[in-house]
Parts: sequence; structure tokens; C-alpha cells
Amino acid sequence: MKSVIVIQNGAAEAAVKEHLIALSTLTDVEAILIAKSRPAAAGTYKFVPTGISTTNSCMSLALGMASGKVVVFVDARATFKDSALIEMVSSLDQVNGVTYAAVDTSDDMVELDEDSAEGILRTLTNGEPMPVAFVAINSEILPAEFPEGTGSTEVISKLMIHAVGEAETVARTSMNVATSSANVTLDEKARASCLKTLIRSCNIEEIFPHHDWKTHEKESAAASYHTLAALFIRLLDSESALECLRLSDQLEDSPRSLALKGLIALDKGEILGAVANMVSSLQQYEIRKKENEVHYSRFQPSNLEVINDNLNAGLAALNKRDNERALNHFAEAVFNFDPFFNESGVARLKAAP
Repeated sequence: MKSVIVIQNGAAEAAVKEHLIALSTLTDVEAILIAKSRPAAAGTYKFVPTGISTTNSCMSLALGMASGKVVVFVDARATFKDSALIEMVSSLDQVNGVTYAAVDTSDDMVELDEDSAEGILRTLTNGEPMPVAFVAINSEILPAEFPEGTGSTEVISKLMIHAVGEAETVARTSMNVATSSANVTLDEKARASCLKTLIRSCNIEEIFPHHDWKTHEKESAAASYHTLAALFIRLLDSESALECLRLSDQLEDSPRSLALKGLIALDKGEILGAVANMVSSLQQYEIRKKENEVHYSRFQPSNLEVINDNLNAGLAALNKRDNERALNHFAEAVFNFDPFFNESGVARLKAAP
């Protein structure tokens, strides 16, 4: 038995009805519809009215109704060629983990990057869409606690991330579905929330497999948390960024952590705190530069002249009590000391000159 949950998501009633009629031709399928109203003459199905309820609560209710060994989530805004929906659902008898359909947005083909924790991190980092228009999950690996989310794209993304963390197989169907990229794209808040799900579901070594875990375990973990903190800063989630830095600080003292705290302080409007962290970071970078050989993360300034010029300009601005200009120069010196900030996409957050 397969339980297929069709989510209206603002699709026209005709599209919802078409999906339900197609599913009614399959004898081993129970259909569950989440929608504003019941389409007439659309076969037999269970119904969850949206009303004033959130998408999250409706999906949780629908999942509670599902009795199938495989649960399939279908976004009613997606279109299927000819009898593709029937063929795709019929082929799902052996779903051990997750099976999904790539999404054709007309501009691009959306699929999981490498079907791994690292690949999901890359997807979240780059703001790429998630292939969540047609997703089948073995009911035995669904999380005990249904994930929070503001829409089906976020909720199904979290279910897929949880499955990857369970080290279950992730497969792609041979057929694709079509929908707008806007229907499968996460906003910044949802991406931050999905990132937290990834951190909870997977080991840090799985998310960052290319670090030197064998020789530099602690510093590799610290470097991983620095990267996560930078991503949370980009996603405007300062509290999660600070939590990552708290974990990294337990592993090593790093000038990167201080600079990232400076960026968080800037985001909160705490200019003096940002200046203090950037100055402390520069001091630590100078010390660490002399100890490069014994550390995993090595810092070699790209242009000492530019760094010194910014340092002197920052001190001059401080003397004039121009704290924002001072912060700008100190931040520029830090970003020239360590390419991490440009590579992580947070260097653009420095104060305006």
C-alpha cells in the first residue's frame, strides 16, 4: 500500500482533480488531499481541509491518516506528462529511503547535489531550489516528531534531509515533473531552519568530508563550525551563528571566530562591539601567522601593504571617533588577511565607508 498526499498549494481545482482521478485508477494507493475544498467526482480519497490551519499542521494530520508503507508527497502545482503520475507512483514498491523526481523549471533541472549531507549543504549555501514536487519516503524512516515549517517546500526538504542523515538510500525517478522554480525555492528563513535540521541529522564529518579529520580533528571541526556560522550570518540567523561559534571556541581559539562575532555585532547595530572584535581578530591573525606550520587552518595575508594601510586608517578613524569608518577599515584588513570571508560571502557585510 502507498499513501499519496496531494497538497493543493494554491493550484487550480481542475489540476487537483486531475491528480486525484489519475490516482483513483491504482488499486494499491490511498489518496489524501490537503486543499481548501473537496473536488467533486474525483474518486475516493481522504480529505484534510486547510481552512485557517497551517500547511504544517495539515501535513501532519494527513501523515497521521496515511497507512501505506510508502508515503508520497505530490505538489498539485506540478505537472506530469501524459500518464507519468500513474507510472511514477506504480514504480514505488521498493522505496527503502527516499525517491524523488527531478523538477524541470524550464530554466534548469532541479535535483539533489550528490544526494549527500555535503550536497545538501551546498544546495542551502547556494540558495538552489529543492526537488520537492514529488517525493516518496519509506514510512519507517519518517521522524518521530513532524518537522516545523511554513510551507510544504520547507517541510518536505526537512524530511529529505532527515532521511539523508539516517544514511538511507536516496534515488531519483527516471521521469521528471515540471513547475515554477518559485514553487521549490526556500527563502532565507527556511534555508536557515533546514540548515539546523541538517546539523541535527548528520555528523559534522559527513557535512564537511574533505577536512583533515584524521590529523586535525579538533581544528577541522572548528573550521566546519566557522563555515556554518558564516552561512547563518548570511541567512540573518545571528543566534544560530553564535551557537556555532560557541562550539568552535570549545575546540580552538581562532581569529576567524572573533571576526565573525564582529560581523554579528555589526548586524545587531553594535558598532563598538564589532570594532573590538575586529581589532582582537587582527591581533590573533598576527600571532597565528607565525604559528602556521602547527595549525590546520593557515593564514597568509595576500597584501601586507593593504592590511597596514587599513589598520592605520582604522586607528586614525578611531581617534576621530568615527567608529563606522574605523570598523570598515579593520574589517577590510581582516578580509585581506584571510580569504575565508570572501569565499563564505560575508565580506560584503562590512560597514559602509
